[in-house]
Amino acid sequence: MAGKFEKMIYYEIGPTRSDRGDGWDLMNRDKLQSDGDRLKLKNAWPDGRGVLPRGHWTLPDYLEPPHFVFDRRLGRPPQDFGMRDGLFLISAKMKSLLEELAPDVWDYRPCSTSYRNGQPAPELWIGSVVRAFKEAVDLGAPPE
Repeated sequence: MAGKFEKMIYYEIGPTRSDRGDGWDLMNRDKLQSDGDRLKLKNAWPDGRGVLPRGHWTLPDYLEPPHFVFDRRLGRPPQDFGMRDGLFLISAKMKSLLEELAPDVWDYRPCSTSYRNGQPAPELWIGSVVRAFKEAVDLGAPPE
């Protein structure tokens, strides 16, 4: 039947919050980048923040992998999807799902993880959406 639209399905994901706070510490923050003290770049949009259409967002090439220590006394440890300093903390399971559903949309960097007692913790990745808004606006189209 012409003119019939299918109902759009979309999914919304977001981090869970604990009243006690994050259940992890970033231990090597000052060793990640040469300018120190940052997980993300100061200007992650290489062609400028106010430039449209925007090019790809970039994650830094860390000098060493971010190292997170999990401690339940601090709060809930990350599950499949959390946030830290404006970046997403993603489990290996969630990374696999995102790569299947949205290839070439995310950029990932591996993290090292451990529990406070020194035992290894689950695999964790830092992720960021790198293709946001690039195709959302056609600046060459006449206004309607």
